[in-house]
Amino acid sequence: DLALIGVGGVSDGATAAQKLMAGADLVQLYTGMIYGGPGIIGHICDGLSKAVDDVGVDNAGALTGIATDEWANRPVPED
Repeated sequence: DLALIGVGGVSDGATAAQKLMAGADLVQLYTGMIYGGPGIIGHICDGLSKAVDDVGVDNAGALTGIATDEWANRPVPED
């Protein structure tokens, strides 16, 4: 088993939740931290908590993979 890491564009809890629901085991936070500072972590945690409540699961880990089929069936954008 390999860990899937969701990267890019994480600046809020909704985006982190989308990456988890798409199948990520972990979410990388880099640019969002540079622009938002360390306080962004609390905002992301609050957003993940809201996503947990909205979806009706017990914790953020339970979000992992619940929308993988939806994401996998999206068309690939053309350049």
